Amino acid sequence: MKISRRVVANDGTAKKEEKVLTINVKPGWKSGTKITFQREGDQAPNKIPADIVFIIRDKPHQHFKREGPDLRHTCKITLKEALCGVLVDIPTLTGEKIPINLANEVIKPTTVKKSQAMAYLFLRNPQNGETS
Repeated sequence: MKISRRVVANDGTAKKEEKVLTINVKPGWKSGTKITFQREGDQAPNKIPADIVFIIRDKPHQHFKREGPDLRHTCKITLKEALCGVLVDIPTLTGEKIPINLANEVIKPTTVKKSQAMAYLFLRNPQNGETS
């Protein structure tokens, strides 16, 4: 993220400086997660520079919807496929596809399948990398 900030030189003059702050967004971060860059804000004589805080927001995705910690993908299948079985390819965030074999069961409109194949890590504290 590119920011502009005011910095104070040794002679007391203020100038505008551009700086790039890097945020490595980890899988599993929830919307509302705050990332703080301490003392990276505007500087003023005899004052501590301000902190800069970024707040993570979910971006709509064409294949997935977030439900709590899970990502949900809805597949449309025909009545024949629901009754006779079908092999469904589920897209992933990396562009791969996970095949789900539904050949041995009758699918109802309320059927939900969970895949642990693409489970992701939850982070308690994104700044120090502690995992849960």
